[in-house]
Amino acid sequence: MRPALREAYEHLRRGEAEVALTLLDALGELTPAEAARTHAWRGQALRALGRPAEGARAVIEALRAARAIGDADGVAALRALHGELAASAAAAEAAESGRRADAALLDARDADLDADKLLRKAGALHDAGRTVESSACLHLAAERASTPREAVLVRLARARLTRDPGEIHAAHALAEASNDQNLLTAVAHAARALGVRFEPPSFG
Repeated sequence: MRPALREAYEHLRRGEAEVALTLLDALGELTPAEAARTHAWRGQALRALGRPAEGARAVIEALRAARAIGDADGVAALRALHGELAASAAAAEAAESGRRADAALLDARDADLDADKLLRKAGALHDAGRTVESSACLHLAAERASTPREAVLVRLARARLTRDPGEIHAAHALAEASNDQNLLTAVAHAARALGVRFEPPSFG
């Protein structure tokens, strides 16, 4: 392995993804074996830098090189890596699409929105630093909540905004009454994030 490639790998191993990527991009002409390693490590570096879509494309190049030299084990490992990167890229795109959709609600009239859209608008307002408007939007969402899910999500959104443990406990009570495991799980995650603990049930 040429020294520059080994140096790039050492930086990647130490978590210095940006340095590793710079070195990998500067390697120039590569043998097929070097290409398989280089593009695979580029994919890992790009993943660490929050660029999974670019990482997935790099791994496709690594796969081509691994197939060219008949590296069956390498192909199997690279397929797994590509699957992880493709899934991360899809999740990132879905999240960004959701953020764009929520941001589009910023100028929507509250009178035209149901509880679910009001929740999304409240989140977008909060992200934009408009906390007073976000709180008012959550209040309106609570008034329009028509299902246990909406009622619980309103409480959890208020908890994130106010850091009030009482909102978590209220959400927990609503989730328990609904007997919906997904809601109970959402409450548990929110409770952990805010450091809220529930008392064990008393039987006497």
